[in-house]
Amino acid sequence: MKRLLLPLLAAIALPTAVNAEVFTEIKPRNPYSYKKSSLYKYENKGKKYIVFTGTSLYLPCFSIEDTICYPKLIRSTMAHFGDINKRKLVWEYELDCNEETFNRKGDNVHKWMQIWVDPTAVAIAEKYCPREEWSKLPNR
Repeated sequence: MKRLLLPLLAAIALPTAVNAEVFTEIKPRNPYSYKKSSLYKYENKGKKYIVFTGTSLYLPCFSIEDTICYPKLIRSTMAHFGDINKRKLVWEYELDCNEETFNRKGDNVHKWMQIWVDPTAVAIAEKYCPREEWSKLPNR
């Protein structure tokens, strides 16, 4: 009986041991980022603003003509701000801390959008719009 049990257990366990493989985790590159050295503040009519250079995958086409808007935006934006192969756009942002809106220089489609549309704008607003953090930024 022992002679049959041992080969039987080996036959069952061997395929499991051979197929047991640990997954290697691949960490994604974050497409949303900013240059800390580019952060500046200014005040206008009692409103707090932050200017910075940041990256985003966000392509702003919410209109009915999305199919028309998208190719035009890609051509004009990539020509000035980024590499189509990386699919990451580099923008100069202007963020209004009071209204929680932002504008991107070179974005010819939409102006002054709510920050929730772009994760880069959200991150900057959360980190630097509070008065104590905003006051630490260099003046424009």
